[in-house]
Amino acid sequence: MGGQPIYEQLRLNLDGAVQHSSEPEPSRAEPAPAVGAHPAKGPATHAMQRNGHSTILLVDDEEMVCDLTQRMLERLGYGVLTAHDGQQALEVLRAHQHDIVCALVDLTLPGIDGVEALRGLRQIRPDLPAIVSSGYDQMELDRRLAGVESCDSMQKPYELAELRSKLGALLIAVKMA
Repeated sequence: MGGQPIYEQLRLNLDGAVQHSSEPEPSRAEPAPAVGAHPAKGPATHAMQRNGHSTILLVDDEEMVCDLTQRMLERLGYGVLTAHDGQQALEVLRAHQHDIVCALVDLTLPGIDGVEALRGLRQIRPDLPAIVSSGYDQMELDRRLAGVESCDSMQKPYELAELRSKLGALLIAVKMA
């Protein structure tokens, strides 16, 4: 799925303009801090301090989608930790497994795909609630998720109301279990 339809839908859900450039930001050219490192300022630290009891692990390799989805989740009141591939998701979960309440994982990731990433996440945290997302139609998404237990699915582009509903229902179900 191309970035433009996703971009437009997310822009609409954020009630305004979204700035995006295909040029990398200077801060993105610097090496990322080691997993578990806590810089004085940064998205992971901010998210944990702001809402550590309801932090979502967001895994998506498309930078624009990841940035906009993070903003949507923050608007819904969640803290957000991001990973851009399956291996990085495993590292983030290992470092923050007691803070993360749910994972939102893209189906198609470089390296290990979203299903394999989810299986790896569940080896670390078997009780981790998860939503796997994709630009594929729902039938294809369901086919690819066959055999994956306790996992919800969601199509891209995200709509704020659906994201709120899916996460809310998933987290309520977990609390009741």
